[in-house]
Amino acid sequence: MLLVAFDGRVGLLAVSGMETSLFLLLLAMAFQARLAERPALAGAAAGLSAWARPEGLILLGVFALDGLLGRLGPGRPAGTRLSGLRFGLPAGLLASAFLGFNLALGGTLLPGTFAAKTTYYAVLGRSGFLATGLAATFASGAWLALLPLALARLFAEAWQTLRGGPAPLRREAGWVLALPLAYALLLPFAHRFERYLVPALPAFSVLALAGLRDAARWLARRPLPRAGLAARLLAGSLLLPAGLLQAGSAARGDRDYRFFCAYHQARHERTGHWLAAHTPPDAVVATHDVGAIAYYSRRRVVDLVGVVLPEAVAHLHRPDYTGYLEDLFRRERVTHLAMLRSWGEVVNAAPLFVADPAPEVMEVFAWLPGITHLMPLEASALNAQARAELASGRPDRARALVLRSLELDARSSRSWLLLGATHERSGGRAEAERAYRQALALFPGDAEARRRLAALLARKGGAD
Repeated sequence: MLLVAFDGRVGLLAVSGMETSLFLLLLAMAFQARLAERPALAGAAAGLSAWARPEGLILLGVFALDGLLGRLGPGRPAGTRLSGLRFGLPAGLLASAFLGFNLALGGTLLPGTFAAKTTYYAVLGRSGFLATGLAATFASGAWLALLPLALARLFAEAWQTLRGGPAPLRREAGWVLALPLAYALLLPFAHRFERYLVPALPAFSVLALAGLRDAARWLARRPLPRAGLAARLLAGSLLLPAGLLQAGSAARGDRDYRFFCAYHQARHERTGHWLAAHTPPDAVVATHDVGAIAYYSRRRVVDLVGVVLPEAVAHLHRPDYTGYLEDLFRRERVTHLAMLRSWGEVVNAAPLFVADPAPEVMEVFAWLPGITHLMPLEASALNAQARAELASGRPDRARALVLRSLELDARSSRSWLLLGATHERSGGRAEAERAYRQALALFPGDAEARRRLAALLARKGGAD
């Protein structure tokens, strides 16, 4: 377990106040109680784990499937058997209570965040999940060195199961397989620090060390001179580097923790404090970061992405999303908007506050219906491509992209400003002037559009 304890992500998540530590504790209790022939405690721990993380329901499925595969069958060590009733009763009651609580609170069996995240991250490809989240969790640092051993033991458990023989680590193997598989199918995203997959690491380490023990025993039985010493050397040659790599991981965890504390303090915390100091107590703030903004601002917040507002989920990644938000702001009487620009681009108004300009821009705007405008994400993406083309000296390609953006959203002053720049770069001064004037009509306070228009008129001889 030291391999898990010294993983930098585990320590980082623990001191960050995440629920991962509690979930890991309940997982460990469930597996340990099974080994100690305490089925009621194992069922209670497994049922409670769902209250810490919904993935606890997957754990219950793994335990149930293991029972169906004959874990209580002939030839099994008595110390590893669980009474189905003594395990199932507390597990079932606690899991049912969890589902009922969610149904009463939000109208669905699972927490509202499940629907929000599965919808929001549905655009991510499963190949990316395999190449990043899965590989970063099980094939990096010390875990990469142990991966062949864990896979060997996992295949041994599967083979023994197919043969009907003893498979003492079948539940560990099932958990290591089921958790990533569930995410690959439902939510192909491991999140920051791979925190959704980290709970599989304890079982993975058990499989890896069992695989190492199997390899050492096999080598010790070979008719080789000093085979026992060779087996111990094999174990040491893997465990020592793994331990050193984990020590480095712990150090990186400390560094990452400091970085992200500073990152969120500079954006989310500062934004919340600014709202508390510069908005009236009855201000209503629309934001995608309902936790930090609400906590530090002490203002009522309106959820943009469905984390606590289920109705928003149905509009995510749909063409009507920005229209839905404008209607939502009207119904909820929103007065301010706090957003990272990567989540949504706000135009036609100057920000009241900019928390930090890089690497992500957090801005606060006054929400003025009919003036402050949210650009559709697709239009923002087209503008970003257009800016890249313009910077590379291809104004015609840039213009084509901006025109597509304006077909999606003609109310963005930023798009008209960009269109004017593409015309001006190609020598179309009259077209550039019309675009700049349209940008100023939408956003009279746009200093960049005013400067560009003034320079253009001066070159035409209209100095006054």
